[in-house]
Amino acid sequence: VSMSEQDIPSVWAQFKKLSEPACKVKELMLGSMKLCDKDVIVLVKNLEKNGSLTRLSLEDNNIGDKGAAALAQCVIAHTKLKELYLGSNSITDAGSLAFAQSLANSNAQLQTLSFSYNKGITDNCVEEWKKTLEANTKLKELYLSATSLSPTAKQLLADQKLFNNRVIL
Repeated sequence: VSMSEQDIPSVWAQFKKLSEPACKVKELMLGSMKLCDKDVIVLVKNLEKNGSLTRLSLEDNNIGDKGAAALAQCVIAHTKLKELYLGSNSITDAGSLAFAQSLANSNAQLQTLSFSYNKGITDNCVEEWKKTLEANTKLKELYLSATSLSPTAKQLLADQKLFNNRVIL
């Protein structure tokens, strides 16, 4: 299912449909809709009963750390969710670290996670992500291109040759 900015007035109504037992949506593309943390929290609440979603794209919105934290908890419960794209939002180290902690300490099945073009992600999250990549063998791709990571931090993550993990810088 793909929605555009013109659907904004009905977005929450559409989110509610995701909690219906008959909903079998596997991919949800919500890019460039000007969604904010409050919208994402509503989305996550409605995804609690959805067991079919495998791919969620929320790129190019206004999602910050509160929305990221809600999504970080969501990936723990949604074992079918394999891909999550959060590029070009307003996520900082705090939102990134919420994911690192959730993915390090759970049975989450997430395989692809994108934080590209979130300029608020800095070197302050690198050590935690290194630990997460050691602990979580499911996460195969972590996209961090066009963030505020220094060349040194990028090299530390690039040197991480653990399991099948790939860090795309």
